[in-house]
Amino acid sequence: MRSVLRSALRAAIAPRLTVSISFMLPRALAALSLPEASASAPAKLAWLPTQAGPSSAAAAEPANDEVFGWDGMLNAVPKSKVSHSRKAMRSANKGLKDRVDLVHCQACGTPKLAHHICGACYGSVARSQKAARRAADLESARADATPPQP
Repeated sequence: MRSVLRSALRAAIAPRLTVSISFMLPRALAALSLPEASASAPAKLAWLPTQAGPSSAAAAEPANDEVFGWDGMLNAVPKSKVSHSRKAMRSANKGLKDRVDLVHCQACGTPKLAHHICGACYGSVARSQKAARRAADLESARADATPPQP
């Protein structure tokens, strides 16, 4: 039965393909998973070409995707290798650009980003506020720690 199927598959599919399918035949036969010879076997092999003519065989035979499991989707594959020169030319404009949004702070003159607070000025203001808060906390702690005088 398998030899009949193998010869039928070769006769039906191989003339239409440009590649040799002899290495795919065992997998295709396993995918079909047809039972061994029985009374209903000729009915299940109705899609195989017969001697009646090519028109009846073409209408009844399955597509290659049913036999080989091809889903019809082609994956993107490069047509040829991209040389180092072409790759370098494509990535030539990906370098770092100069910053055009730098300005000088009006208070201290250090460079800063436009529409951002100056880091030097913010640091000095934050340090002075922190020192004032510490001094206030120390005074309140001293006032709480002193015993009341009679």
